[in-house]
Amino acid sequence: SPTTGGVMQLAGLWEVNTRATGQPIRTCTIVTTAANARLSSIHDRMPVPLEEEAAASWLDLQCDASAALGLLGPAREDFFHAKQVSQHVNNARHEDAGCLN
Repeated sequence: SPTTGGVMQLAGLWEVNTRATGQPIRTCTIVTTAANARLSSIHDRMPVPLEEEAAASWLDLQCDASAALGLLGPAREDFFHAKQVSQHVNNARHEDAGCLN
């Protein structure tokens, strides 16, 4: 989670596609990048977090591709707080308070 608390905004893409079936198919993805040094021991990739100004640029319909690409770097080292959790969270059937510990 962000070390400052509050809402975390992530770079993502969405699309409504009707080519295959004629019916709208809505898809989305979270954009990832190489993990920063703080998180690289957990995984080699991380979602691209967008702080306020970057998020506004990402959502701006006038933002061109090169400007958007410039927003897609790893988080600064102090952005995330990492906390070790139990293996309980790795099971999709678990939707209980044990996932919060």
